[in-house]
Amino acid sequence: MVTTKHFLQAFSRAIGGFSTDKVIYLLLGLRNSGKGMLQELCKAAFSNYITSCETPMAKSMNSGDASEYRFLITTFQHIKRINFTNEAKTVLKQVPVLDGNFLKKCLSGGDPCTARLHHKNEQSIIINTTWFMSFNALPKADPLDAMNVMMPFMTPYQYVDGDVGDDITFRKRDDNLKKRLQQDISLRNAFIKLVFEAYQDRRFAKSDLPPSSLEELKSISQETATEPPAVLLQTFDKDKGGWVSTEQLKCAFAPCKISPKKLGAFLQHRGFERKQNKDRKWGYAGLAFKQKTIEETMWETPEDEDELQM
Repeated sequence: MVTTKHFLQAFSRAIGGFSTDKVIYLLLGLRNSGKGMLQELCKAAFSNYITSCETPMAKSMNSGDASEYRFLITTFQHIKRINFTNEAKTVLKQVPVLDGNFLKKCLSGGDPCTARLHHKNEQSIIINTTWFMSFNALPKADPLDAMNVMMPFMTPYQYVDGDVGDDITFRKRDDNLKKRLQQDISLRNAFIKLVFEAYQDRRFAKSDLPPSSLEELKSISQETATEPPAVLLQTFDKDKGGWVSTEQLKCAFAPCKISPKKLGAFLQHRGFERKQNKDRKWGYAGLAFKQKTIEETMWETPEDEDELQM
């Protein structure tokens, strides 16, 4: 279950302008679970720092026309600090599929987006907001590796009218809460104080997430386990003195079902150099396994080792 502590830590970093943390946060929960009210609270307290837009869905932003990104200009994604997306609608009970390439651009330092208002000249926009996205269930992305930058928060309760009895999954709804947020400045100030107190001078990491969020992260890892960028991220570390043999790489990337030639191109594109070690065996320098395993010492050099190249 999401705790006040975990959300406030993440939110305080985002409102502080640390979009360089390069994280997209997901608010996951059923209808009437408080996701919308949480956004209202944040907006009421920090209205000048927050914007919102529709959820970027796959296949809805692929015309190539810069005008399809005009919302980046109209919602001030280059100068605001936090962006809340409107909850994506589920169609025929299918899980929403997000535009993964666009989401990668949402991270600070990413590639600029070319946007254009109707009947205006094109502009180059670099998104500086941290995104908080709301869903009823864990979404998917195309390409899948965009999911690796997401951290989920769960909103576990449903807020309903009337007596909830002993059912721990329900909470009584306060119909006056939204009005109080708009009129009671002391309530907003109390939230601002909690945000300031929760600030930590380091990037919000996956290890900071509560147990329920870590379970959702396992689902994300399973979803992306067949994508080369995900395998690279989960299995290897960058290491200037490291070297991994061709056969070890082929075994590690086997779930991706990628040809040796394409795998070689992928590794070289990521900055890893194909070279021989002192035993004149071919492999790639600049990376190393996250943890040493017995299997690493058991692999034999294959006869087709030279396949893994450009």
